[in-house]
Amino acid sequence: MDTRPVISLSSPAAGSSYHIWDTILVKASISHNKPVRSVVVSLVNNNNIPMVTPIGSTPDQNTLEIEEYLVVDNPNLESGNYFVMVKASDEVNATRYFQPVEVSGIETELRRILVITQFNTLKSIVSLIDSNFNVSPLFSILKKYNGSDVSSRYQQLYYITPEPSRLLTYNLNDTILDWEFLSQPPHSGFQDVYYQEGLIYLASQNGNLFGLDHSGDNKYITPTHTDRIPQKIFKHENYLVTDQSTRSNLYRYFTLFFAETGAFANQHQRDLGVIEFFSINQDEIIAFGNMLDQAKVLVYSIENNNSFEPAIMPTGIITAAVQISQEDFLIAMDFGIIAYNSTQHQWHLAFDIDNVTALEYDSKNNFLCVAEGKNVRIYDYPGSSLLHGISMDYPILNIHILYNK
Repeated sequence: MDTRPVISLSSPAAGSSYHIWDTILVKASISHNKPVRSVVVSLVNNNNIPMVTPIGSTPDQNTLEIEEYLVVDNPNLESGNYFVMVKASDEVNATRYFQPVEVSGIETELRRILVITQFNTLKSIVSLIDSNFNVSPLFSILKKYNGSDVSSRYQQLYYITPEPSRLLTYNLNDTILDWEFLSQPPHSGFQDVYYQEGLIYLASQNGNLFGLDHSGDNKYITPTHTDRIPQKIFKHENYLVTDQSTRSNLYRYFTLFFAETGAFANQHQRDLGVIEFFSINQDEIIAFGNMLDQAKVLVYSIENNNSFEPAIMPTGIITAAVQISQEDFLIAMDFGIIAYNSTQHQWHLAFDIDNVTALEYDSKNNFLCVAEGKNVRIYDYPGSSLLHGISMDYPILNIHILYNK
């Protein structure tokens, strides 16, 4: 009669505490009536997802003692409760032993603000504003600009060029070009780049989305719709949401794909040129954008696949938007920055600043970065005190906030 392997753990003790980069001594005895073909040691969360680099072995023995040194090598781990997991398998039956431990994570801190300025139409300059708000140029990119995003986890800048597009990925620690990803015919363009949870998503003019890991390996792709051009990308719960325009007419759609597989999930026609999507609860997304040169706000329900316009926006167009809290947003328009509340669906003028090209909000320190012309203004928010005014040499294309992890 087949049985499962038996695991007895002697180290670590239940409730042991560790910090990032600590080593956990894992000692266990394993026995079975069949040869144990594989043993895996890892640190997992409540959903049994590995949080550090696992250790594997193939002992091919009925009884064995293991002594492994498991390194807590994930600097992005949050403080909390985890489990040291030892898994033993005979290739048919497996046993998992879970020992609860505590990990103290590294606190998230502001590392730097990245500013991309336009030297001319063929050259961009990437500059750094450090934690003391001193500015210094980092490097130049001799390519036209079409969009950018960053990853704090990997300290990378993702920069896309116009058609024929390429994604340029720079290591911000040494400012070296790590790798690039080229668009392909027949429509060789990328419309948007968006980083979230370990993947860099690209909206291809060919009618599909790519998802690359930080090394440039393609890990995700959606079906190609030849009559569609994906525009803005956003990840919400288990979905990748895009604003898509059509080639054959002027229609636009909110189009959803499953975040795990890339398979098509749903679509909803709303002719809104989306500037930004945000989540307001598990089911609903709020979209700020422009329709016929007029600002609009829409709330979209994924479950019901419909949307409504909760408020009439002021006359003008939206140029940028950031989320301050679950229900509070700041929206840059051509006449100023308005504060919008998605619970009351009301707005008011928050900052009398026009010609804003980019907004970023640091939720850890509660300050707002505003790019206007050649100037970066940093405000306390909530509140409106001007903390710092920084002048750049050239017009600002975009700003990004980078943390230490």
